Parts: sequence; structure tokens; C-alpha cells
Amino acid sequence: MVVDHNIQRRASALNAAMRRTARSGARLVTLQEVCWWHVRNLREQHPGWSIAYQPDAHSGRCRTRPDLGSLPDADRDDSGNVVIWTGGDRAGVGARVFRAQPSRGFRQGMACLHVRVRIALDVCSVHLAHAGVRKQLRRVQVRQAREVDRATRRWIARGHLVVVGGDFNAAPSTRPLDQLYRVNGTGRFVEATGCRPTVDLCRRTRGVTLDRGRQKIDYVFFSANRTPPGTLHGLSLTHTLSDHHLLTGWAYVDVRPARRGPGRTA
Repeated sequence: MVVDHNIQRRASALNAAMRRTARSGARLVTLQEVCWWHVRNLREQHPGWSIAYQPDAHSGRCRTRPDLGSLPDADRDDSGNVVIWTGGDRAGVGARVFRAQPSRGFRQGMACLHVRVRIALDVCSVHLAHAGVRKQLRRVQVRQAREVDRATRRWIARGHLVVVGGDFNAAPSTRPLDQLYRVNGTGRFVEATGCRPTVDLCRRTRGVTLDRGRQKIDYVFFSANRTPPGTLHGLSLTHTLSDHHLLTGWAYVDVRPARRGPGRTA
């Protein structure tokens, strides 16, 4: 089970994600646009969790907490990607800053955790550039998505289960998502959706995860090496005070050393 949410630097949306995590029993959480002090609070409140943070932008909203003046680093205004493993505090922590950036001042990338359970598990939280209709920024998106592919490719080649959740700022049928989707794309992932998995086109299904513009730009992906064709999977959406919907995705994954055999949900 994976909970993903772009909280738009809103404490209420973060609280909603944490409630959903507790109720669903999810072990994996991927978050975007999280203020640095949100991360500090999470670490203080959940010392038994593994938490990785990759700051990628600056926002005045991250200076609005009333008691920031009592902190030695109260002038910070950074926010970024967070990934959480609720199953323990010994996960390996990693972060990657993309070479391609939309403009100066951005350090977009991915926060990652590396866990050994029954199999090796790598989970990353990603936030790609917002392109709109600008072709130059769309090219930046494509380059960033390729970096996600290159970063995760070696883990998949070793037989790891790789999970990527995040705000890709792009619709399923666009070039950036070609780098992720295995079906009708060049990638190595299948998406957690609410569709019947026997329909290939369902792997790039349309939908809405963003209220503004009624778009689908948020995703939960599982690596195809551990989620064979026909694998059962699901996705539920929850409204919060963020414009982005809160995603809860799951898939039936193969956890045996061999590529075939019974699995379990993750």
C-alpha cells in the first residue's frame, strides 16, 4: 500500500495523508511540496520511521508557522519531496537532483529510501517541472523523466521492487510519461489504477487527480519486473484542502527470488 500526496505546503493536507496512512496500514508514503518544518515535525512525532527529504524549491508559505522564531533556522523557506517507510528507522536514505531544471533557484529531483524486507525495495518521491504549454519546459520534463528512468533502471535490473509516487505535472499520454510506462511506452513501470488489469490501455488511463483544470498529473507506479501482466492493482482518491487529490495505490507484487510465483500486496 502506498499513500501519495502533493500537499501544497498545507499542514491540513499533510495531516490528512497521515490519517490515511494510519487507517490503511500503508508502509510507504510519498509526498511533494512539503515544508522543511513539516519534515522536522514528522521526525519528532515518528522516531521509528525512516524519512528522506529532498528540498527542491523556496516558498514564503514555509515561513508562516507562528513559532518559527524560536528555531535557530527560522529563516528557512525550503520545501520539497518526502518519502517515508513506516516499517522501521533503518532504511537507507538517498536523494537525487535532476540535471535538467526549469530555471535558476530550482533543485527538482527525487527523495528515495532503500529497504530490505522479503526483497529489496526502493521507493522514491518525484516532482517534475510544471510545463503548461511551453515547449521548452516540456523538454525539461522529458529530460527529468529520463533521469528517473536511469536512476531506477539499475535497481530493477537487480530484481528490486521499485515504487515511484509523485506529481509529474503531465498527462498519461504525454512524452514525459512515455519514460515510465511499460505498456505503450519505453519505461519499466505499471501504474496503480482502478481499471481492470487485463486491458492494456488501462495502464495509461485518463482520470482526474488535480481539481484545477480537471487534470491527471499524480501517479503511483510499481516496477513491472515485480508486477507481471494481469497483476491485480487498485487506486483510490481522496479530496483534501490541497488542489491535488490524495492517492492510495496498491499492487499484487511478486516477492519471491524467482520472477514467477505467488505474491502479496505492497
